[in-house]
Amino acid sequence: MPNRPPRLWLAWLSRRRRITFYVDDRPFRRWYGTTVEQALTAHDQQLLEPIREGRAWITDARGDRVGLGGTVEDGARLYVRYPGATPSQAGEQPPAR
Repeated sequence: MPNRPPRLWLAWLSRRRRITFYVDDRPFRRWYGTTVEQALTAHDQQLLEPIREGRAWITDARGDRVGLGGTVEDGARLYVRYPGATPSQAGEQPPAR
């Protein structure tokens, strides 16, 4: 029978694999390796359509655009942006046309 690590080691390892990230300042806890697309799905799945169509985009805390395929790091902050939105509307969806 193979040697198994003690239960405390497994608990520590599983805690280390969980990350907390923020989408529009709302916290989420997922596993290490979560993609930006999965992070947005956790926040609001309906946001993916305007992003894929180019009507909106995702930025990080510095304001740099982020692609859907990238991975999310622990403590990352992602924001959904719409063209022409004021800072107060940055996390809100634009009015329906």
